[in-house]
Amino acid sequence: MYKVNFLLKKSNGLRSNYIDQTKFDISSFKDDLAKKAAKIIPKMFMGIQKARRDYKEELKNPPTEIKTSPPELWNEVVEKAESLGIDLIGFTPIDENLIFEIDYIGGIEFLYENGIVLGMEMDYEAINTAPDPPAGLESLRIYAELGEATNKLADFIRSKGYRAIACHPLGGPILYPAMAVKANMGEIGRQGLLITKKFGPRP
Repeated sequence: MYKVNFLLKKSNGLRSNYIDQTKFDISSFKDDLAKKAAKIIPKMFMGIQKARRDYKEELKNPPTEIKTSPPELWNEVVEKAESLGIDLIGFTPIDENLIFEIDYIGGIEFLYENGIVLGMEMDYEAINTAPDPPAGLESLRIYAELGEATNKLADFIRSKGYRAIACHPLGGPILYPAMAVKANMGEIGRQGLLITKKFGPRP
């Protein structure tokens, strides 16, 4: 059992839905779509595995004091995020009321006090085909690409001497759309998706 200190946030009881693994069934994908999905899915799960490993390493020695950072660091973080293909980035304190009791995919139980919320644009034409296979493939691509970028950005922050926990976009320990709203990145639409000025419901 990890020791909880003032830098770590824990769920106040928000319940998450178990992710049905059949959503990764690509049997309806044909020809080129099937080939692309067969490459994307392993990459996605590799990103999840890396985030889980890094999280366990972080919690082996949890921080006991606040380390302040200069404004220049966050300019560097934004620049690094953009270089990784991230289209949207916001900063906000973690709301414990938005942390799930169980992170079924990532296994993350604790978060640091402040969060960085990330987003990538989804392909307009692909998403407009929903619920057909091209839209499903685009969702898988975003999970894989954003997951990889999230891990790399967390690595970058650690390389600067600061602590970071990477939360993979698939599943996750916290309600991402609500966190994005808190970070002033957009609003929640009726369908539950984040709607932004730049991309509409496609981040």
